[in-house]
Amino acid sequence: MSHVVVCGGSLDEWCETDSVSWSKRIDTVVDSIASMGARWITVCPYGGDVSSDRREALIARLVDSLFGTRRGDRVWHVSRRGVVVIVDTCADGRERLAHAVATIPEGVDVDEESLKLAVLAPALDDPDLVIIFGDPTTLPPSLVWELAYSELVFLNVPWSDFDAEHVEMAVDDFERRERRFGGVDS
Repeated sequence: MSHVVVCGGSLDEWCETDSVSWSKRIDTVVDSIASMGARWITVCPYGGDVSSDRREALIARLVDSLFGTRRGDRVWHVSRRGVVVIVDTCADGRERLAHAVATIPEGVDVDEESLKLAVLAPALDDPDLVIIFGDPTTLPPSLVWELAYSELVFLNVPWSDFDAEHVEMAVDDFERRERRFGGVDS
């Protein structure tokens, strides 16, 4: 497992989360997943919409609390365990896809590989696992690309209440699955 996406909470909930809580939440995810060999962890909201001023304040808080680097709507940093953590504040998967296409340099063909690199940057691999904190009957609007080749694990736990045990349960569920990448039994 090289890339895990954690999806949960609304942008409004994210904006209400203070710097200390952000650091603890990211550390919980990293500590629960790093031992599984993950090199990248992407964290994205389940959905929601906030004003551009609130989103800018959120991004500034993330940069400060994670000692991160900003790239568009994302903040990323290398955790103390060597895992690159990408926090993506875009809650609309279509918007994120459009922004990614706009970053592809002129003259480069827009194909699956160039689109993957633009959507997932700085990660290089499609997510193996997507952990979704929320309603197990609804796909989050923030995820578009990540649904193609990833295993989804839904945990009906509020974003504000998840802990290391929940993340570990999702990883355990993932490890018990037989991945066929769209193949069917013959």
